[in-house]
Amino acid sequence: ILTSVVNINFSEDVHAEALSPKDTLLLKVLKAGFKKCIEGGVLSQNKIKDSDVKEGNLFNINMPIYVNDKSVLLPLKYGSGNTVKDGDISCKQLFTGYSDSNNSFNTFSALGGKNNIPSYGSVAEKNSFIEALGYTTEDRKDAQLYCAALNYTATEAVGTGNTRTTNSICVNVVDGKIKPSQGKKITSSDVVIKNTNSDEYISLSIDPSYKKFKVTMDLSKLTKDASSCQFTSTDIFTSENLDKYIGQTPQTFFSKFFDDIETKQILNKAISHGHYAGQIDSANCPSKPFPKELGVSSVVTNSTGSIDTGSKVNAGAGTELNNSIAKDYIYGGFPKNYDKLMKYYLPSYPAPSAGNTPGSLDYELYGGSSSAAQTSGFTAVERAYNWYYVLHDVFNAISVDESVGCSTSRPSNGAYLQYLKQSESDPNKTEVQYCPMNESVLGLKANDILMDKSTNGKGVVNAADRISDTIKPQTAREILDNLNSISLASVCAADSSFALCKATPIDCKSDPNKEGCKELAGDNASEEEDGAKGEMSACFQNAGALGWMICPLMYTLRDAVQGIFNEFVEPLIRVDKSIVTNLAQNNDSSAMYKAWSLFRNMANIIFVIALLFVIFSQVTGFGIDNYGIKRLLPKLIVTAIIVNFSYFICGIVVDLSNLIGNSVR
Repeated sequence: ILTSVVNINFSEDVHAEALSPKDTLLLKVLKAGFKKCIEGGVLSQNKIKDSDVKEGNLFNINMPIYVNDKSVLLPLKYGSGNTVKDGDISCKQLFTGYSDSNNSFNTFSALGGKNNIPSYGSVAEKNSFIEALGYTTEDRKDAQLYCAALNYTATEAVGTGNTRTTNSICVNVVDGKIKPSQGKKITSSDVVIKNTNSDEYISLSIDPSYKKFKVTMDLSKLTKDASSCQFTSTDIFTSENLDKYIGQTPQTFFSKFFDDIETKQILNKAISHGHYAGQIDSANCPSKPFPKELGVSSVVTNSTGSIDTGSKVNAGAGTELNNSIAKDYIYGGFPKNYDKLMKYYLPSYPAPSAGNTPGSLDYELYGGSSSAAQTSGFTAVERAYNWYYVLHDVFNAISVDESVGCSTSRPSNGAYLQYLKQSESDPNKTEVQYCPMNESVLGLKANDILMDKSTNGKGVVNAADRISDTIKPQTAREILDNLNSISLASVCAADSSFALCKATPIDCKSDPNKEGCKELAGDNASEEEDGAKGEMSACFQNAGALGWMICPLMYTLRDAVQGIFNEFVEPLIRVDKSIVTNLAQNNDSSAMYKAWSLFRNMANIIFVIALLFVIFSQVTGFGIDNYGIKRLLPKLIVTAIIVNFSYFICGIVVDLSNLIGNSVR
């Protein structure tokens, strides 16, 4: 039987919300994983004070479901940021991410989100995360704050000025006076950053003690290039302790704060820390004073204008500012909506929605009124992509029995795979073709351990289940049966880039340019071509106005140099045999011995002639005098001995040169 094993590759097309079917399936698995972990008891349910997010306080860190693998099954090495070789992670790894030299789970960050809990994040991040876990609060629901921003003017040499305003900083007030929301001292619950306005160079922030405000300068945008000094964020002024102003009006505090900045000319004298690329010391290349870096004559703080920005702000429950206030939380039960938790880890996460027309293509495949929406369960498209990946990329089990060929009739027995292609009788229609497969190829890895730990069993891979929205270990035969169970016409109507949607492997073998063959029978050349286009595109994006000239020239030169190296240099420095093998062959069977023998014989002839000339000079007194003979003869004899015993030295030198050449290659 003539069988061809087809290398089928499908492109990573951009789908709804810039997420591929791989990623949407994986995100649904992770969402179900969060639900399993939380409802399995991983949360400690302890009271949370001042929005303090710590792993030891939030989770039962010694609970088996939290620390043990197999708590959450993943599709094997499938989707962005998932290279886990054993196909499962613990709840801890789900919440905090995981990476070592061989495995990594960082799906959320790979898609533009974050992998870990916000232990060191902003208060707003902490509150969003805590509430997404099911915690509730009645704390600070009627909060009142007083907020103010720093106002400054950059004056040019001609006298014109450009006024800038920073973000606002806020402090808790009660009856118009600065007061702690609880206790007798200012805490993290009493100070908030408000980012309604922002300045690209100067910002107001909170000291880690939560009792002082800071002025921070960031000149990173003024860095000229990668070889120049890299300016870093630098604190240039710190206010007095807020505890000192408890019971006083916020205007009193802010007047002193802004007056000090103005009278001490903090901004006019400010210098940023900096470092050169690759160096750790952040103070080895300080900036020029702030005005000179801006290219202006002076930078002056407007104390009065800054005070005028102050105002009382309602930060009650439901306001954006309220979410930035540290609060006390109690556990309120399992989350009613795990989409909030997904939104914390991946802000771009498209929340699921359901369509209104059951049975419609959009409803069945995507579950919503647009393809951008997701269902909470796996779609037919997502399952199809996953099964195809497993059968082709993991099991390497796809083959075509060319002796039988493909047919529109479903075989009654044996292994086969369905494909969709244009009808040969009516070009306006499509038809499903069934292509017989080689049973031996299908079972090629039946006895291999495909997932890292042997406890997973042989010949199985984690993949989407055919019926339930779960991941389970499956054999190549089960995956093939899954692929043949889908409505291929419906899947292809929803996503025509799916690999089985245009042609059969036999069609592509006879006509590689046929539509759909790039996806179906793509080879390394097409991947290299796409990679080259991606490199060129990235070059154009970063090279500026001269990119049209620089990029083609640069890549042409690179390819030319690479070609010269591959064709002419690389063959000369290739290592073929080891020193042990060559030195063991000290006869004519060794090419190195033959080369050495040739030069040895030539050297011996020269030595004989030289010795005859020395003897002739000694006898006749013609040529070399006695003193010259005494100096030359010992050297000649020693050299002759070394040459005749130099085979091992020659072998070592040759092999060292080969090793150096191979290292260069």
